[in-house]
Amino acid sequence: MKEMLDFRKKIISIPFTSLQKYEGYKLVKHEHTCSPYKLVIYTDSAECSSCALNSMYEWTDILDSLQNHYPFAQAVFIFCPQTDKRKQFKVKMLHRNFIYPIYLDTCNAFLRANPHIPSNPLLHSFLLDENDSVILVGNPVRNKKIEELFFKILEEKKDKQDKK
Repeated sequence: MKEMLDFRKKIISIPFTSLQKYEGYKLVKHEHTCSPYKLVIYTDSAECSSCALNSMYEWTDILDSLQNHYPFAQAVFIFCPQTDKRKQFKVKMLHRNFIYPIYLDTCNAFLRANPHIPSNPLLHSFLLDENDSVILVGNPVRNKKIEELFFKILEEKKDKQDKK
């Protein structure tokens, strides 16, 4: 898949200051203390943001592993719901009370900062290294091989840190 190969090694900029950060049911100020490795899960306005929100529970095991075993990595959920569905999305999000941060992009800042993001939603989950380069493309929740590669990359990074 040429689109995926072209996307790998691209630099991704996450405009945190232009995104609304929610933790649980609270809008919080973003503290710029990002982990070097970031698993970005982006849901754009062409996708069903409420559907993606409803399936957030599927990420629990991976998120728990990140929190407990890989402190140098974090998940970054970015939602950019359609303008006319934004209010409905916020209501659902606040009722879910998801314990991990969710970033709401109300001004399309993420896509403007990264016009090279493929339009194919299958390529909207990706792992960034410490240089914000895409090193893995795919959803580890939906694809077992991607999950294995994801944890292999994190284990290699952890081993390098342990040897320092």
